Amino acid sequence: MNILNQQYTDINLQPSECLVIEDTFAGIEAAKLAGMSVVGVAHTYPFHMLQRLANWCVDYLSDLELDRIQKVYQEINS
Repeated sequence: MNILNQQYTDINLQPSECLVIEDTFAGIEAAKLAGMSVVGVAHTYPFHMLQRLANWCVDYLSDLELDRIQKVYQEINS
């Protein structure tokens, strides 16, 4: 995020505007501590374990729907 803000000074990206896609507990925890939303991908760990930590979870990265992402961020920015 900081690198993007440095390269594109006009966007002023905030953590709440970011979406992290993660498949590990440590990655999910780090993203949440940074104030970012997290999609857990059941790759390294089972779905039922990741869904306890992530904002939402998918079995496969290909299951991640752009429409859902847009809806979530429209609600956040409303």
